[in-house]
This record gives sequence, C-alpha cells and structure tokens, in this order.
Amino acid sequence: MSLPNISREYRTQGDGHENLKLQSTTLSKPKATQVTIKIHAVSLQYRDLMVSKGIYPQQNWDIVPCSDGAGEIVALGQEVKGWKVGDRVCPNFALDHIHGDVTENIKFTGLGGHIDGVLREYINVPVHSLVRIPEHLSYEEGSTLPCAALTAYNACLGPVPVKGGDYVLILGTGGVSIFGAQFALASGAIVIVTSSSDEKLQVAKNLGVQHIINYKKNDKWDEEVLNITGGRGVDHIIEVGGPNTMLKCTNAIRYAGWIHVIGFVSGGDNGIPVGLAIGKAIIFRGILIGSVKQFEDMNRLIAAHTIRPVIDKVFPFEEATEAYAYLESQKHVGKVVIKLICNTDSICDYLETHLCIVCRERQMLWQLNINEHSSLPVTCEKKLCPDTLLEFTIDSRSKHYYTRIPFDKLRRTALYSPSGYYVRHWYLVGMSPFWAVFKLRSNSAAEGPAHYATVLYYCRFAHDQSGVYARITSVDGQI
Repeated sequence: MSLPNISREYRTQGDGHENLKLQSTTLSKPKATQVTIKIHAVSLQYRDLMVSKGIYPQQNWDIVPCSDGAGEIVALGQEVKGWKVGDRVCPNFALDHIHGDVTENIKFTGLGGHIDGVLREYINVPVHSLVRIPEHLSYEEGSTLPCAALTAYNACLGPVPVKGGDYVLILGTGGVSIFGAQFALASGAIVIVTSSSDEKLQVAKNLGVQHIINYKKNDKWDEEVLNITGGRGVDHIIEVGGPNTMLKCTNAIRYAGWIHVIGFVSGGDNGIPVGLAIGKAIIFRGILIGSVKQFEDMNRLIAAHTIRPVIDKVFPFEEATEAYAYLESQKHVGKVVIKLICNTDSICDYLETHLCIVCRERQMLWQLNINEHSSLPVTCEKKLCPDTLLEFTIDSRSKHYYTRIPFDKLRRTALYSPSGYYVRHWYLVGMSPFWAVFKLRSNSAAEGPAHYATVLYYCRFAHDQSGVYARITSVDGQI
C-alpha cells in the first residue's frame, strides 16, 4: 500500500490532558532497520496522565504521548528480515529493552515519556522492538499489552514466579491489577482483589477471583487478608497504591514474601517500614515494565490460556482528551482504549453480500446490500429520529472475523428510510475478535443537516452456516 505524506498526531506540552493538540506532520520513510506501523489502537495508563501534567520523572516536553499501541506493518526498511507488510504488532514499551535487566540508557527509550510515543496514525520503530499480537486478540486488545500486561506478567512470573496454590493479593482493578489477577489465576494461584467499588469487584469475581474485599467497607483489609490465608499472609502482592497502602501490605505479606512495587495511585508520603521489612524478611521489587523477550513469553501464556484483556471503554481518536478524562475519573475497570480509524479496501472479502438487522423491540427489519463500488443502500420500515441511540448485536458467519474486522469502509454507508432520514459519517469506535462498536451521525433530509442523531452499534460475531445478520438487543431513544 502507498503511504500518505501527512500523518496526524497528538502532542502534549505537559500542561494537562485537556490541552492535548492534534496536529498534522510529515511522515518519513523507515530507516534501513525500521518498520512503519499504522497504529490501530492505543491504550492509556496512569503514566500518560502524569506525562500530560508534566510530572513524570525526566520526561521530555512537546512530546507525542502514550507508550502502548497496536497496529500493522505497512512499510519495511531495506535491511529488515523476518517481518512482512500486514503483520500485526506492538512495539515494546522501551524500544531498546530486548532482554535482561533494564539500564538507564534503555529506560530513556521509553515511548511517550522520554521519546515520542504512539498517539498518532503512523510510527517508525526499530525492528528489534517488535512483538507479534496473539492471533485471538484484536488491535484494541493488543494495545493493552506493552505496559499494563507486561508489568503484571513481570510481577507474577519474575525471579520467583507465582505457582499453583500461592496466595496473591491484587490492589485495585485498573489495567495492571486486572492483568495481574488473570496471570495469577492462569498460574493456579488463589487471588484476593481489593477495591472501593462492589461493582468493580464483581468484574474481578467474574474473571474467577476467589476473594474480594471492599476496602471502603472494611478499612482493616490487611487483617481480612490474614484471615483468608489462615494468619500466614500472601505470597505475592501487586502493589499499585504506593505510600498510603504500603504499611498494610507489609502486614498482609507472609514472611519472605514478595511485594512488587508498581505504582503510587493512592498518594501519600509514607516510606517502606524498614523495621517490618527486616523483621519479616520481605522482598520489595520495583518493576519497570519488561523486555521484548518477556513480552514474547507473556504472549505465549496469553495464547495458551486464551486470556482476553478487560477493556472498559473505547474512544475514537478524535476524542482522546475525553479518554484521558475518563481514565482520570477512575471509573474504569481494566483498560481505556483509543481507537484509530482504519481505512481498508478489503471489506468485501470479509462481508457477505447481505446484512439483515432485526429489532426485536420494534419488529423492525433492515436489509443492507453490500456493494464494493457504491454506497450501501438500506431500506427501513421506521425512521431514525434525532438523538436515537441503538445498540445491537451482529453475528457473522465468516471465520475471517476471528482475528480482525475491517468494518471501517462502512463509513461510506448511507442509510435511507421512507421518511427521508439517512445516516452518514460512520466511524469505528472499538473492536475485538467478537464485537465492534460503530458510531453514526444521521440527519433529516427534510429538516436540514442540523438535526443529527447519534447511533451507537454494538456488534458481536459468531460462526454459523447461514448468511450475515444483526439483531438489535437494546434501544435507547425513540425509533
């Protein structure tokens, strides 16, 4: 495919995420040992909030933010071997951390803090930084792996790996925490998760977590951990709270247990209680993400257990500031993802020739005829009114949807109804191997372009013998 000369990117001056600037820049060709990646999705972490506020240690200014992205290779440097155009990849968090221990020089190759990151449409990276995305994951899911997943993997399967029967305490339900729970469970551990929200704890419970503690309702959660473990304490703690939770963690850990120090979202200025650390022979281990080698090892575990990242919400590229705000609100469970629109010419290779949409609540049937050379006509029994919000499930009978779903060409679709309403401006909001989210804007031809409706489509994919159909499972607004 031919590459554009211009690419869009966000930049931050460290003056707050609300001041992120979307701008255009010239796209350069990859150097001899580089590849060009077309970014499909970017996931956010707490570090990105720090960079946006200018408080990340030793960060650069006027920088493209974000470290975690997933995309496809669209161009190769002349000396690149072992990779091809179309390969689905993530660059490692620190581009030069190939294997072994991190060094200061390696640390300063960290994307989105020390060098320009991935919140852009295209990026050139050295080939040694690449890791393949597991086949069962979408780009959105793949984008969650470089920082949150790899950090959790490094904690759970580091120098002394979690083993079957170990007790693992996970603080919180953010990205690192949820991955930590998933990897610990995959290793056969007994997992305890803390949160201030019963709703978030239920998400953890649904993943298979055996014990949950609401620390707002039980401020002596460390004693509850001891009760669960019969007074022994846990073997490993994923410590993302920082100073304000450290004392309770030293109480909840067993003698010679491991506290993996990852974050400081709870704030505070308390230090490690040296007396308790010595008295219990506690091992404190600071974790700075991981290497390409660890990333590859982690992906084998993810593939072997068909682990799926937990994604709370997906935002379009143009709403990056809203994604940052949602992350800062701490309402999420798992990951917050920014989706970039993919422009593909192969939509007809993946879609059958007809798509039927059935609304059970309104008994409404749409017939969508897909034609590669024209817009996609739709006949609809009832009109779409302004501010209509639709949610529906699509079941696709094509196995092609298992790894990727190039539905973005549907942005060219026009949706017509007898009343003169039509939908335009389709764009893909989120996607995985089993679902996709579309937003559409519609307006009335009769009333003029000012009367818009937003239509949000939740699409779920499965395999069957018959054609392609979609069923609306819930409707908000009037039809």
